[in-house]
Amino acid sequence: SYFVCADRLLSMATLEANVGFLLARVNAKYPKAARKDILSALSKFNDLHPSVKNFAPAEGKCEKLTFRLKGTINIKYKGNGYNIPLTIFLLNTHPYYAPECFVCPTKNMVLKESAIIDRNGRIRLPYLTNWRYPEYDLSGLLQVITRRFQERCPVYSKTASKPSAPQLPSLESIHGAIEENIEIKAEKPQSSIVEEPEAGCSSQFDRPSRRKDETNLPKLTKEDCLRKSLLSAIKEKIMRQLHENIGVTFAEIISLRQAYNELKEGIKIIKSMLQQLDAEHKQLLEIIAVYMAKKSEIKALIDSREIKNLDIDTVIDAPTPLHRQLLRSHVFDISISDTIFVLDEAVRCGRITTSIYFKQIRSLSSKQFLARVTVLKCRRKANLPV
Repeated sequence: SYFVCADRLLSMATLEANVGFLLARVNAKYPKAARKDILSALSKFNDLHPSVKNFAPAEGKCEKLTFRLKGTINIKYKGNGYNIPLTIFLLNTHPYYAPECFVCPTKNMVLKESAIIDRNGRIRLPYLTNWRYPEYDLSGLLQVITRRFQERCPVYSKTASKPSAPQLPSLESIHGAIEENIEIKAEKPQSSIVEEPEAGCSSQFDRPSRRKDETNLPKLTKEDCLRKSLLSAIKEKIMRQLHENIGVTFAEIISLRQAYNELKEGIKIIKSMLQQLDAEHKQLLEIIAVYMAKKSEIKALIDSREIKNLDIDTVIDAPTPLHRQLLRSHVFDISISDTIFVLDEAVRCGRITTSIYFKQIRSLSSKQFLARVTVLKCRRKANLPV
């Protein structure tokens, strides 16, 4: 088991490296998302193999190197297993743009056109039309294709020789004098008669023998045969339209579910923002209350003392010599800045000459530099933010 796990890990690492190399060759615009989507699909559908090939996404456009997944997908059709050859081209904008899917029959197979497959083998599904990553991805696409192919097989096998079908009499002969009867096989779940493959896939299992006994089979008239054929055709058409409608409805449900999830996420974000605003509002009200209380205390203190001719410089003082030096240096720096501003206005208006201006600016700048250096040293010494 150890060697099996080691081989599996080695093969996974090799596959990841190969996918990354091929995406780089085709200049993928979203290599990380594309590699994740491709590896997820290959882990479930390991009969598909990555490669590159020149491909034109539409008629009239130039071919360019495109990432390709080519291989088979396994389906169960009428109790038998079939391998359907499939090719998927992933554009360099994958996974944000839908891929191009084709059924590629071998030389022993014939393509069967249907509502989802055209004559060129191109697959057309609502899943591709409504493609939107990450709600729609490669794994989901392959699962939808498998389910649709199990309902209606897209290819049937070529046979070397087919037994000629019995010629049914015309409808007018039904009303003749002699009423002819034909023997047909009754519809049973377990048939002992070889049926022509309706979807024509090449089976992996052997067919049963032609038939054992027809003596006990009921006899049906031509009218019953025509009636059964007509009912079968109507049923097939109704089922095809029903599947198309279900596919469109399913895609709309997925789109609505995505919009609903986005709205739920938006509601959560808005609620968190409102809670944050409420908390900040409460904090601001507390700060305002503290400010108003301090303001009232200061006003009451000033009114009670009734101090006249008060020198503001004697009132405002620092608690320590270090803080006092910091305060004086900062005040000196601000005063020099004001002085330089006044000198700028004076030289602009022509009140002083340029030589006097430069002389004063040089002197004041050196003093301001020393004051700012002193402020920085004092702040570092006092463990204050610089």
